[in-house]
Amino acid sequence: MYASGRRFTDEGLGGVAVANAIATLDEPLSSFVLLDEAIWEQAGRAFLLPPNPALERLGATVHRARGVDALAAKLNMDALVLASTLGSYNKAVAHGQLAGLVPPRTVKPATLATGAAPINGPDYLAIPLCAGITYTMGGIVIDAHGRALDAGDCPISGLYAAGATTGGIEGGANSGYVGGLIKAAVFGLRAAEAAARDLVTLDPV
Repeated sequence: MYASGRRFTDEGLGGVAVANAIATLDEPLSSFVLLDEAIWEQAGRAFLLPPNPALERLGATVHRARGVDALAAKLNMDALVLASTLGSYNKAVAHGQLAGLVPPRTVKPATLATGAAPINGPDYLAIPLCAGITYTMGGIVIDAHGRALDAGDCPISGLYAAGATTGGIEGGANSGYVGGLIKAAVFGLRAAEAAARDLVTLDPV
């Protein structure tokens, strides 16, 4: 939800896509995730690392209000616009017409049970959002063994890289997030194995 009281992106695309959309806003600190108490108590506790109650326990801001007008006042939004946005969204959820929203709201098959729930209130929550960078999606070019490559794509003797220092796995036209820990674990092991093989090869004994 943008500061205008309108949706600004397809929430169903997931965290990376939403973070990218937030980062392109004229004011990146002007967006909120909007939900009601029912969602907070159900889906909010269902994730592997549930935001409820972790966010508030860790000091995050969670605005609470009873009724749309009170919520709009707390967020400095136009109450009529916010009510219209919620009404259109809830109607689309009820009639299975999420693709007709502007922007459309997709729901991946794996999330049908928890995604795109109606936001009916009367108790609402709004959590301020901002885009964050946990690690870069670029860096040292490596091969499948974690060996750093030079400008000609040839391995540089004795130089290996793994994890967030590496590039070439994410990015491009179909950019996506493969997971920083996965990159570290997989290529850390492969680089170690390659280094061990190289040491054996170089050892004259």
